[in-house]
Amino acid sequence: MAGVCAFARQRTAALPVAVAVAVVLPEAVVAVVAAATAAAVAPAAAAAVATAAVVAVATTGAAAVVVDVPAANVVIAGTAAIVVIVVIAGTVTTGAAENATAASDSPPQNLKFHSPPCGLRTGAFWVKRLPPPFSILPEYPFPISIPRMIPKLPLDRINWVSSIFLIVTFFTALIGTPIYIYHFGIDFFQIALFVFYFIATGMSITLGYHRLFAHKAFKAGKTVKLTTLLFGASAFEDSALDWASDHREHHKHVDHEDDDPYSISRGFFWAHMGWIFFKLYPRPLANVADLKKDPLVMWQHKHHQHIGFAVGLILPAVLGFLYGGWVSALGAFLIAGVTRLVCVQHCTFFINSLCHTIGNRPYDSGTSARDSWIMAIPTFGEGYHNYHHSFQHDYRNGVKLWQWDPTKWAIWTLSKLGLATELRRVPEEKIVLAELRAMKMRAEAQIATGNSWRIPCPTREEAYATLVELSDQLSDSYVELEKAVSEQIKISREKLQDWRHVAAEVGDQLTRMRTLKPAMA
Repeated sequence: MAGVCAFARQRTAALPVAVAVAVVLPEAVVAVVAAATAAAVAPAAAAAVATAAVVAVATTGAAAVVVDVPAANVVIAGTAAIVVIVVIAGTVTTGAAENATAASDSPPQNLKFHSPPCGLRTGAFWVKRLPPPFSILPEYPFPISIPRMIPKLPLDRINWVSSIFLIVTFFTALIGTPIYIYHFGIDFFQIALFVFYFIATGMSITLGYHRLFAHKAFKAGKTVKLTTLLFGASAFEDSALDWASDHREHHKHVDHEDDDPYSISRGFFWAHMGWIFFKLYPRPLANVADLKKDPLVMWQHKHHQHIGFAVGLILPAVLGFLYGGWVSALGAFLIAGVTRLVCVQHCTFFINSLCHTIGNRPYDSGTSARDSWIMAIPTFGEGYHNYHHSFQHDYRNGVKLWQWDPTKWAIWTLSKLGLATELRRVPEEKIVLAELRAMKMRAEAQIATGNSWRIPCPTREEAYATLVELSDQLSDSYVELEKAVSEQIKISREKLQDWRHVAAEVGDQLTRMRTLKPAMA
């Protein structure tokens, strides 16, 4: 095993072979563990590799103990798989440099490449001679060509640790957890632990990482900060410092293909999670100077991986063991640990992808961000994304009384308990002004093109005239409210409701125009 551990310090291409071995020999837990070790891209990946090993054991049923696989089968299959991985996959190393951020595009000077097969794009890989006792290759290195399934994939820019962790945890939740439930079922304790961790880690992202640290929407004491930093790390969405830096860049350059870290302009999958595969470290973090002054934030930034493993994965397993022994510990690890973190992560990811694709834009039609009440439910109120991009420093996302925003309610409750102060909220006049502006732009766009049909239609002409009349009323209301806001004149709630009613009438008329359009096409 010393040789295998040595290969953990190399960048290898062992993962595909490991997957193949795991499919052919599903009992080979040791094979998957060895593959995860061989796939380590740097010494700093030890935590992710350890998780991959534990996850592999859990997925296959805790190494024959849980699913009652004969121990001899595991030993034989595992030994054979290790030999395969070491001899074949463990010898294929990429030409990346020692640090991913300083990777060189130049191949070793003493190596030459085979010409790629006709019609195939190939990636550059080199075979190295292994140290004894695994040295069965020639003394000299020789080149091989490996087909690249994805053209022009920048292998030297991939964050292999994050990529492997995301993939392994996802498929463990998708496959390993159902296998466990099939064999052992699920009880109230495991459900309750999942719910607790889902709320604690999810709210730590929305309340802590997002509204407290990234946007400074309110101020909180050490108790709230420490709690959100501990459980936020357990969501495995990076440190609060890194998370806030990315999110501030997203707001500053939203929809910009190059400067927005998870721009929807680069595709749904990129915005959802693809960008994480290429997020390399160290990073400048130039836009979080305020957070760098916070000792708790910097402590969590330095230790967030260890905190995440301890609080988010190990602690649930320990609680499960105390409740019902090893079987319950495995269940708690899979359900409240791995499956929960996958659910929380993808809820966050959907805000970056789905809430920039589907929904309404009642406040700003110039951005891709959209309001989605459906996404607000599992994300504790984060689904009202168009409002958030319009007023990012408001501690509320669901600004209407009927909108689902538990994070807003939690912050308000903390303020009443003296644990949160200086809650920032946008004046009602500015919110209504944004609503009127967005509706005014929609009406003007429809008026500019809505009277260009070829076939005369009295019904449509009447609807068009009504829209023009309502649009004029809306424009007058907008001008009046804009002046009041600029002069900081207080507007009565009744007057604001009247203006909202005018905007709603314009919206209804626009809907009516759309229903008439197909008949006149």
